[in-house]
Amino acid sequence: MRLYIFILVTVVLLFPLQSVSVGDSFSKQWKVKIDLEKDQFVSREPIWLDVVLTNISGDTLRSWGLFPPCHGLWFTIEVSDSVGNPIPYSGPEWELVPKEGFLMTPDETFYDSFELNELFAVKYLETLGFGSLSPGYYFVSASYADSNSDRIGFRVVELSGEEREAERLLLDYNISLRSKSLNSSPNASLQRLFEVYPKSVFAEIAALYVLKYEEFLQRFPNSGNSQTRLKALTQELSPELKREYLDSVMVKYKGTRAARHAEQMLKLLGK
Repeated sequence: MRLYIFILVTVVLLFPLQSVSVGDSFSKQWKVKIDLEKDQFVSREPIWLDVVLTNISGDTLRSWGLFPPCHGLWFTIEVSDSVGNPIPYSGPEWELVPKEGFLMTPDETFYDSFELNELFAVKYLETLGFGSLSPGYYFVSASYADSNSDRIGFRVVELSGEEREAERLLLDYNISLRSKSLNSSPNASLQRLFEVYPKSVFAEIAALYVLKYEEFLQRFPNSGNSQTRLKALTQELSPELKREYLDSVMVKYKGTRAARHAEQMLKLLGK
């Protein structure tokens, strides 16, 4: 009788451990790694978060990539303030997701980058139109399925010096754009930003409106916006020409986000 009770108690005690190991096994199917290129940004400066998903299961798995962001289905990005309060998600509600997903072989990676101001802006100037995280200290993390990344801290600081003048040109652009005057020239302010403040953190934002796609890549190859430019430049190309062009981007802009996005687009061509 004592032996029976001992066996019964042992089974009951071990059952939760077995349940935990099953969950832990699932979490080890994926690895999520995030990175920021620096730990301090000025207000309204683009904050690009790099995310790499890796299949570490040892088996071929079906994935839906790193989109749409921040919806908790598969992939989620979370930002919190210095004391841990979550910053509400304010980005796109949905994006086009591969209906059937695609297969990722063992050790295969999937890369994407996300601009945190576009997803979590909590401070807007109605006349400016560009959102930004308020000045302060933040933490960012990401998860895919049951796998969590490390948590990275970064700071957003107030504008100062020439950056205030560069921001004023963005404001002038927005005001001119909304003006009903036929004589207004919105792009003139952005062009002046390039000429007077070529190293401003806002030059990348201005470039989205005044530069052609190929020119944008040449000027800002490390911008996460290179992805949309690459898609636009290759959408009408045949698969062969698309591969040739993306290969050239990987060589020409090696080590940049443009090259990483080109590499990811090449991977998806074969999916």
